[in-house]
Amino acid sequence: MAEYIYFAASLPSVWMDKPSPMKYGEFLERAKEQLSDKDYAELEKASFSHREGKVTNRIVKDWDDFNYSFSEMLVAQRAIKNGKGDDPEYMPRVPRDENLEKKAKEILSISNPLEAEKAILGEYFDFLSSHPVSSPFSLDALIIYGLKLQIKERVAAFSEEKGREEFDRLYRDIQSVITSRSDYGL
Repeated sequence: MAEYIYFAASLPSVWMDKPSPMKYGEFLERAKEQLSDKDYAELEKASFSHREGKVTNRIVKDWDDFNYSFSEMLVAQRAIKNGKGDDPEYMPRVPRDENLEKKAKEILSISNPLEAEKAILGEYFDFLSSHPVSSPFSLDALIIYGLKLQIKERVAAFSEEKGREEFDRLYRDIQSVITSRSDYGL
């Protein structure tokens, strides 16, 4: 496996509780210049979204497995919370993992949706941070770095102000519909 010592060493650290040091697109541009075509193709397969199909890289496979399993546990715990825990449609399609189940329960107990989403992304980040790699200069380490940048971009996209604006807009729309219906005696 190739080592990308100079490229990996030139990348700033990514921390969950600090602003992202760069955009994921910028990272990909830099990686395209430094990685072999084959390794770059593997790097591009590492996506925040679960992918179906054959994956050859161990890190990408582990990531996809974790991403899918955790999503399944969150769905199952939401179903339980909403009184649909016995509905087969919401049963996890993965083997039971008590640790993931516990984390999903904890996250769903958070009343603030923004904080709950940040906690979910924090679990993803923690999974990547604790995943072993053969070398900090390997393709695997670069894949983890790219996935962390994708998580950071999701976190950065959240804004309480934008959320409040959208809520207020929806509320005004609902009030408008209620007012117009009451004006017509509906």
